[in-house]
Amino acid sequence: ESKDFDLLWQITSQGRLYTVYYLFRFLALTDNPIFAAKLLSFMSWLGTGLLIYGISRKKFSLAVNQAFFLAASVILIPLFLVKTEMSVLQYSVNNFFFFLAVFLYFAAEKAVPKFIKYSGYLLAWILFFLSFLTNSFLVFYLAFLGILLSFFRKENKDRPLSSLIFVFTKKYFIFLILPLIFGLLKITIGEPTGIYKDYNQFVFPPSINDLWFWLYYGFFWPLIAPLAILNR
Repeated sequence: ESKDFDLLWQITSQGRLYTVYYLFRFLALTDNPIFAAKLLSFMSWLGTGLLIYGISRKKFSLAVNQAFFLAASVILIPLFLVKTEMSVLQYSVNNFFFFLAVFLYFAAEKAVPKFIKYSGYLLAWILFFLSFLTNSFLVFYLAFLGILLSFFRKENKDRPLSSLIFVFTKKYFIFLILPLIFGLLKITIGEPTGIYKDYNQFVFPPSINDLWFWLYYGFFWPLIAPLAILNR
């Protein structure tokens, strides 16, 4: 067992995938690591669906049947991914982190006590950062920022666009710079080596091929992967 973890460390450390290593070390503490991994993957997606239902109802005021359909679709689409939980386990966990961060952010917005409000923002900020360990959620985060801008625009219809952008940037600055902070840390201390040298990297400026690669793995992959697994 020690040799297996030594090999896992050699592989994951090259890609700076330390969270993957410690996640498997944590699962190894259970009596049945394979079952624990499957359960964690399943509960991550189930929790994500429940969070999406709550966000849809509370923030977007969708009807019960509409929110249920949206949440059920998210839960059912990746159902077959449980078969390959060892390869997508961190994706499942980070997916839960991301939507938990969104839920906590919108809940914190409505909180009256300042301590609860800013504690919610801080926790959401941390969870967003952790979710970025899967780069796909950087793409989803742009959509989250777009939603914030849309709601902010509705609340300030009479404000000129130039003034609107300035006030929006000032109000949400800590969340706007989050991807930049993550990117800088990834480039400076998280650059992969060895077999992972070119894996999951940022490319500036992105070419058309790079942009399609980001869109495919950031948005379409969660929908396409289950269909591919059906053939196995």
